[in-house]
Amino acid sequence: MLEGRHPDPGSAAEQLLSQFSPVVSLHSPADHGQGSKGPVCSQRWTLGMIIARWLVRLGLARDEPVTSEPITETRSELRQKLFDSMSRLETERMVAIFADSRGRILSQELVAEGDKGQLRLSLRQLFTKALKRDAKRMIIAHNHPSGCAHPSDNDVASTKRLDDYARSLGIKLEDHLIIGAADITSMRTLGMLG
Repeated sequence: MLEGRHPDPGSAAEQLLSQFSPVVSLHSPADHGQGSKGPVCSQRWTLGMIIARWLVRLGLARDEPVTSEPITETRSELRQKLFDSMSRLETERMVAIFADSRGRILSQELVAEGDKGQLRLSLRQLFTKALKRDAKRMIIAHNHPSGCAHPSDNDVASTKRLDDYARSLGIKLEDHLIIGAADITSMRTLGMLG
């Protein structure tokens, strides 16, 4: 329903509870002459309580670990998966790995495609995806169909712009990986990221 990402589950739960009140009405035999005892809950209120409890649990569970491993702990596996999926492509593609503040992977998505020698990346589309997932950290990776894993001058300039823009949005660009036919180059390792 809310895909586990309601911005304020506690407030939403309170709104639901107030919307479905009165919460419980007490009936005594003298009130209705029916001999009923104890609280009587309407089906509508019961549904509200179930939804409210679910929302509260979402709020409490937000800081619990997700199934994804932190990007720092799976860097070698992540690099290997990226290499396996991108090293033999005949056209350039860029993927972004979005992560939360603790580095837990939220998603991995194709963010740009190009031809054999050029990639068309829309910063607006890339960061719209990052913000939609509430990403605080990200890794980008793209392949060079030529097979060379060394970053081009355009790669260096683009990475600088990406890093500056990411910082302005409160997102840390962890790395930009260039994938060649035989190896991967990390622009962070080359000192090209602050």
